Amino acid sequence: MFDGKVRVGISSCLLGQEVRFNGGHKRDAFITNELSRYFDYQPFCPEVEAGLGIPRQVIRLIQTDRGDRAVNSGDYSIDHTDELTRLADEQLPSLQGLCGYIFMQKSPSCGVFRVKSYHQESGIPDPKGQGVFAARVQQQLPWLPIEEAGRLHDSHLGENFLIRVFTLADWRKNVQATPSVARLMEFQSRNKYLLMAHNPQLAKQLGAELAAVKRDELETFLPRYRQLLMQILVRPASRGQKINALEHVKGYLKKYLSSKEKRSLQQIIEEYRDDRIPFVVPLTMIHHLINVHLSDHNYLQQQSFLEPVPKELGFNNRT
Repeated sequence: MFDGKVRVGISSCLLGQEVRFNGGHKRDAFITNELSRYFDYQPFCPEVEAGLGIPRQVIRLIQTDRGDRAVNSGDYSIDHTDELTRLADEQLPSLQGLCGYIFMQKSPSCGVFRVKSYHQESGIPDPKGQGVFAARVQQQLPWLPIEEAGRLHDSHLGENFLIRVFTLADWRKNVQATPSVARLMEFQSRNKYLLMAHNPQLAKQLGAELAAVKRDELETFLPRYRQLLMQILVRPASRGQKINALEHVKGYLKKYLSSKEKRSLQQIIEEYRDDRIPFVVPLTMIHHLINVHLSDHNYLQQQSFLEPVPKELGFNNRT
């Protein structure tokens, strides 16, 4: 499932490139060590590409009647907003091929969440802004998985970003590259329980729309499918939603299991429900039962829900 590296955009400073306003960097060990085994990074620093130099005057977001603007902190008349927006538009062709983007937090160009935006007169900051470059990328590519580097260290947020990235990579390789209704159906099938675990209502809607698609409608439906797919996965699955998916997998397995195996699996699911064990424990048992009873059964073996991210990253041990 995780063969080959996935193309992901990233703020250059996170890779250790000395492009910060002070000539420094913000190298992130998790990004450069663990994730680099799976990601092929496409680095970009919009402030450097905008010609602001290294080192450079700090820029900040200020509130105006035209929305937030990125300006020099020492001279608000020097406005970089239009140039940063233009750069995002200019990068659009190369961004179309990405499966995700990791931005530097708090940055007036790259921050995604809770960037300080200052009142022009009082100077009071409001932590509700968004970096100009990041905001434009998100506006232009609303389906693209986007996250801040700092939030990747949160087990739920980090895992959810990776789930979206790897799911989109699967989509690109197995559907977008050679589209057909049959391939799309196969993709939907192997992601059934994963989608159910994140948003069962919207997953049901997506399945219904797919079932109604005719061959000559596929080209126009694919962007719609991709948008709904990413919308389903945008929020981390709750414990209750994961349990719901586990119960469905158990229901599929039950005709193959002994009474003792059924009781053992149900007990482990209940222990996960009570937060006494991590998610990896019921997953491991399900993998074992599949190997014992359904070793040649591709439907369950290929379910992305059972290994949504590489186990070497250890996320299932924490969530």
